[in-house]
Amino acid sequence: MKCLLLRFSKEVFVKYLAFWVSLLISLQAQAIQVTVTIPPLAALVQPYLDKDDQLTVLLTPGMSPHHFQFRPSHLKALHEADLILTVGNVVDHWAAKPVKQIIEQNPKVLHIAMQKQPGLVVLPGREKALLEESHVKNDGEHHHDHMDPHIWLSIANAKIMIKSIGQAWQILKPLKADQTLEKTEQFLAEMKVLNRQIKTLLAPIKKVPYLVLHDAFYYFENAYGLNNLGTIQMSSEIKPSIKRVLQLRHLIQKAQVRCVFKEPQFPDNQLNYVIRGLNVNIGSLDPMGQFDPSKNYGDFMKELANQYQACLQR
Repeated sequence: MKCLLLRFSKEVFVKYLAFWVSLLISLQAQAIQVTVTIPPLAALVQPYLDKDDQLTVLLTPGMSPHHFQFRPSHLKALHEADLILTVGNVVDHWAAKPVKQIIEQNPKVLHIAMQKQPGLVVLPGREKALLEESHVKNDGEHHHDHMDPHIWLSIANAKIMIKSIGQAWQILKPLKADQTLEKTEQFLAEMKVLNRQIKTLLAPIKKVPYLVLHDAFYYFENAYGLNNLGTIQMSSEIKPSIKRVLQLRHLIQKAQVRCVFKEPQFPDNQLNYVIRGLNVNIGSLDPMGQFDPSKNYGDFMKELANQYQACLQR
């Protein structure tokens, strides 16, 4: 009888052990649902994704964040997410209310608002309109509440975001904590190399004067000392006055501006009437990037640097 009980206990123990082993394996292999507001955040999370993890980007390529409208599929992606990544400022303010509601309903959902991460540097908004300040105010234009919201265009800031994503990933996949830490360290090392590569690429053209359609690149320009003389539009919503257009045309000729950069989120006619008939190159810069599941943040920043170089070296 004693042997029978012992045998029974061993069988129960083996089954119990097998159950927990299978549970741990299933937890380790559990797919993670990640929802991000804009493509650059997708590029930052990409290196952490396993093949079964799913990533949803709310702002599709070519869409301006100024005109975003929620669809049922967007809300579904937020409700099903294990991890939500937002910039946390005016760039994705349209997501603030639904994200807050979802977190209140389901406290298990992890949310990282990038701008709130300790150590992240936020630059002030520039009023570099090539016009007197009084005229700018009369035009009724605005500057993202006096701070530049494009925080992801700084590799130094990206490193902080990468660390935050890595910490969240360790919570979501505790059995892969060591692997996650290795990915984080590798990603950070790649950013160090990338920063040197971009500096080398842009060094020969850093003094070449240029203009941009919309002042979205301060972080990048500040990091690499580029010579942006100003913007065509102080606001994406308001076209420049006739007086300002004439001032811009005069500046392009006097300063020998080599390139004027447009953005894919805005129609070409916002730029063409300013430079019509002038000897100046037209380039394209994309602060949002084109989401590609196979590319990460390093690819995004390399492409941006190449866009500068292609137009300024001509």
